[in-house]
Amino acid sequence: MPSPRRPGHTPPVAFDEDAWFADMRRASAGARKIAEQVREGYESSGVPVSELRRCGVDARDGTSLEHCVKVYIPAPIGPHGMVFRNRPRP
Repeated sequence: MPSPRRPGHTPPVAFDEDAWFADMRRASAGARKIAEQVREGYESSGVPVSELRRCGVDARDGTSLEHCVKVYIPAPIGPHGMVFRNRPRP
């Protein structure tokens, strides 16, 4: 039986494995370690709503961020981040 979620956390999150591995290949060893720890917590407890920030419509590299939110790691304004799509892809 899954553990109950604490108030203020999102529903479960899912990671796109292809995107995850591509990002981890480019990340430093320290950033990978932090990302793995954060991912584990998000998968088990969700993302704290208070940490979610709006994304611009497009990333600097032109990636569409429509319907996305982001978190900074470590919260609240760390140098790393994760972007989540808050609607399923069509």
